[in-house]
Amino acid sequence: MPRRPRSKEIKEAEIGTYHVITRTVRRAFLMGADAVSGKSYDDRREWLMERLQMLAPLFMIDIVSLSLLANHIHLILRNRPDLVEKMSDEEVVRAWWAISPQYRKNGQPGRLTPKRLRKLLRNAKHIRKCRERLSSISWFMRYLKQPLAVKANDQDDRSGHFFEARFRVVKMESLEQLVHAMVYVDLNAVRAGI
Repeated sequence: MPRRPRSKEIKEAEIGTYHVITRTVRRAFLMGADAVSGKSYDDRREWLMERLQMLAPLFMIDIVSLSLLANHIHLILRNRPDLVEKMSDEEVVRAWWAISPQYRKNGQPGRLTPKRLRKLLRNAKHIRKCRERLSSISWFMRYLKQPLAVKANDQDDRSGHFFEARFRVVKMESLEQLVHAMVYVDLNAVRAGI
């Protein structure tokens, strides 16, 4: 049976729990030891965990379970649009700025000054977009993967894609399906011997 498109699988405006899988390309090692070259990529596990710890409190997405393997990641995520709706406009703007600050011409992130904050708070369209994105699985994955891909490509002295496609996703329709997915994710690491 062919996979459904993410747009049909993920209901961004509703609370939902999703099994998300993302893989690397060209036999690239996300983490662990490369058996061919002998090089260890365990530092990438730390990058990933630091990134998750940075993003989790800013996005309204619960990380229910995760498994970090040599060439792919399994995450079970629950989006929380209900929590985003309870946030004030200022909380929304501040959270999105922390995730995606505007950059200055010198490449450094700009500060959210009181003047800039007031300007952003007057922009209802911007606030609405930020509010939607703060509980979006797609936006969460984008901000998780993109910096990791850049760092890994720099480390490997490569360019181009590091992750294949965007990600695959399956919605957990029942508690039983969620428990099965969580067991599968946990046993993946056991099966891989890590």
